[in-house]
This record gives sequence, structure tokens and C-alpha cells, in this order.
Amino acid sequence: MQTRRKLLLKSFKGVDILILALAFAVSTILAYSPSGDISLSEFLAIRVKIENIVFVGLLAVLSHMVFLFFQLYESKRLATLQSECFDLIKTTSLIALMLATLALLFNVEIVTPIFLMTFFLVSVGLLILSRVILRVTLKQVRLNGRNVRNILIVGTNPRAVQFARDIQSKPDLGYRLVGFLD
Repeated sequence: MQTRRKLLLKSFKGVDILILALAFAVSTILAYSPSGDISLSEFLAIRVKIENIVFVGLLAVLSHMVFLFFQLYESKRLATLQSECFDLIKTTSLIALMLATLALLFNVEIVTPIFLMTFFLVSVGLLILSRVILRVTLKQVRLNGRNVRNILIVGTNPRAVQFARDIQSKPDLGYRLVGFLD
């Protein structure tokens, strides 16, 4: 079971980097062709330099580190979608700032303010969409009795009882109350 979780987590991290790559590609296409009608063959014919590959690789590694720094791969069962979206906006803002800084260091001319805005909007939109899809999927999985965690609440004060009620009223969180320890 732990192996499956690790595989899913690695896949999740890979999807995030692919989303950023897609946002970068969309921004590049729009920067090269403001009307957005560049053909695939024209896009693939763009000359790629070694420093551009290093630039993109460095951006991918730094982006992964930013995702880890903002703890986007920690459990978000009890977090609201709104708080997770806010974390994604902060993360993507920092990544866009790093992109601008790296573009200055590597002298990448395509990274303009319009490019950065497009990158930011596409990234945020797709990352939020991926989180919504993940939440809906996990909700269904948990309602079907999978990915459920047992909890034991220490104490029986009114706050502990209210917490137990809150947990039991939301079965989609995937928590099964075992009892109280007093």
C-alpha cells in the first residue's frame, strides 16, 4: 500500500511539472504568434540552444522545490479548496518571478510581461483544475470505503466531541472515528 501511495505522489508531482511545461509552451506559442495561429511544424522548427535547455531544466527543478516549500504534496483532507487555491496562487507567483529572474540571467528574449501573465494565468488555472479533479476523485474513493484513516480522539471535552461530530458529518474526508481515549 505504501508503494502505491509513493507512486501516486510521484505521478502527482510529475503532473504539476507537466502543467507548468504546458503553460510555458502555450505562452511561447502566443509570444511567437500574437494571433495564436502558429502551426505545429513552425513551433517545432524553432531553434533550441543548449542554454535554453539548461534554462528550462533549472526552472523545472526550482519549480519542484517551490511546490515542496509550500507543502503542496502534504495531505489536504481538512483544508478548504479556497486555502489550497490561495497556496497555488502564491506558488505560481513565485515560480513566475523565478522565471522572470532566470530569463534575465539567461537573456531569454521571449519572456516578456505578456508571456509572464499568460504563463501565470494558464498555470494557475490548470493547477486549480487538477486539484479540483483530485478532490472529486478522492471524495468518491473515500465514500466507497477506500483511502480511509482511523482516528482516536484523546480527551472528551466539548471541543473533542464537536471535532468528532464534524468528522462524522463529513464521510468524504475519509476518517473513521474509532473512539475516545480519556
